[in-house]
Amino acid sequence: MNKLLNLGIKNHYSSWEISFTRKINLISLIGFFNVTFSFFVLPFLGITDFQIEMMSCMFVTPLIFLANVRFNYIVSTYLFYLTGFVLMYFLMVKMGSQSFIFLFFFPLTLSIVQLLGRKETYIHMLILLFFALIMVVAVVISYANSYLMIAYSDNINLTLQIFNLSLSSFTCLGFITILTTENIRQETKIKQMLKEKEILLAEVYHRVRNNMNIVTSLLNLKKNTSDSTEVKEALEACQNRVFSMSLVHEKFFVKNNVRGINFKNYVSELVNEISLTFGDTTLSTLTIYSDEFDLAITQVIPCGLIINELITNSFKHANPENQKLKIEIELRKTAENVCITVRDNGKGFNPETARKNNSMGLDIIHSLCEQIDAKCSHDSKNGMTFFIQFKCNS
Repeated sequence: MNKLLNLGIKNHYSSWEISFTRKINLISLIGFFNVTFSFFVLPFLGITDFQIEMMSCMFVTPLIFLANVRFNYIVSTYLFYLTGFVLMYFLMVKMGSQSFIFLFFFPLTLSIVQLLGRKETYIHMLILLFFALIMVVAVVISYANSYLMIAYSDNINLTLQIFNLSLSSFTCLGFITILTTENIRQETKIKQMLKEKEILLAEVYHRVRNNMNIVTSLLNLKKNTSDSTEVKEALEACQNRVFSMSLVHEKFFVKNNVRGINFKNYVSELVNEISLTFGDTTLSTLTIYSDEFDLAITQVIPCGLIINELITNSFKHANPENQKLKIEIELRKTAENVCITVRDNGKGFNPETARKNNSMGLDIIHSLCEQIDAKCSHDSKNGMTFFIQFKCNS
C-alpha cells in the first residue's frame, strides 16, 4: 500500500511535493473505490443507467498513477479532477437534483482548495475551480432543458438519495482524513528537519566560536612576546575585531535562536571587553542607551565591528582636555530602521586628515556600512559623533 502511495515520487521532490503526490494517489484510490462500489452495488438496487460512465472512470484511475510516474503530480491532478467533473456532470444530469448526487460536488471542490492551496500551485487551483464552475453552469443548462434526465419512480429516487447521502458522507470523511493525516505527517517531518538543521547550525556556531577563540589566544600570545608598541597595538586591534565576531557566534550558540540576538546585551558585553582592554576604567565612562530588540546575524557582525572601531578610536585618540573621557552609545529601533549613534567628548577628528593618513579604521567603517546598506554620517563638533541608520532584517 505504501509503495502504491509513493508512486511518482522523484528524488528531487521537496517535502511538500512528496506529500502532494501521496495525497493525489490516496484521493484517486478513494475515487476508484467509490466508482467500483457503485458499479457493483447500483445494479442490485435496480439502477443500471450509469455503467458506461463508471467503467470509463475505473479505466482512467490507473492512468492517474501512470501520469504521476511518467510526468508529475500536476498532470495526474488535472486528470483526476477533470475526469471527476465529467463523471459528476453525467451523473447529476441523469439522476436529477432529487437524487442528492450533487452532494459529491462539495468534497470534490473542497479537496481542490485543500490540495492546491499553496503559492506554488495556486494558479492550478484557480483553473480547476473554473472548470468546476463550467460544470455547474452546464448542469443548470441541462436541467433547464431536461437534457439526458431519466425519470425515476419515487422508490428509486429514495434509494438513490440514501445511497448518495451515505457514499458522499464516506467520501467527504475519507478526503478530510487523507488531507489532514498527510498534512500532519508533512508538518511532523518539517519540524524534524528544522530541528536537525538547528542542531547542525548550533554546532557550526560552536565550532566557529572555538576557532575564533583560538585565533584570539594566538594573537594575545604574539602580543605578549612582542617588544614593539606598534605591533602590540595592531594585534590588540585585531584581537578586538575577532572578539566582536566571536561574541556573536557565542550568543547565537547559547540562545539557540537563528533569527536574531538581543542587540543591547551584545553591545554591552562588547564594549565592556573593549574597556578592559584599555586598562583603567576610572579615567572614562561608557554609557549605553538602548531599546530592546533582536538583530539578525548578518547585521550584528558588521554593527559589532563598526562599534568596535568607533569605541577603540575614542579610547585611543579622543584625548579630552582636562576632563574625563565620556563615551555614549545610543541604539534605537523604529518600525523598520535601526539607528546607532556613538559619540564622545574628545577633540574630534578631521575626515580629510584621516584619509590622507590612510586611516584603516575609517575605511573599515565605511566598508561595513556598505555591507548592511546603511546610511552613515559624522560630526566633529564638541567631540566625535557617528550616526548609522539601516533597515532591520529580523
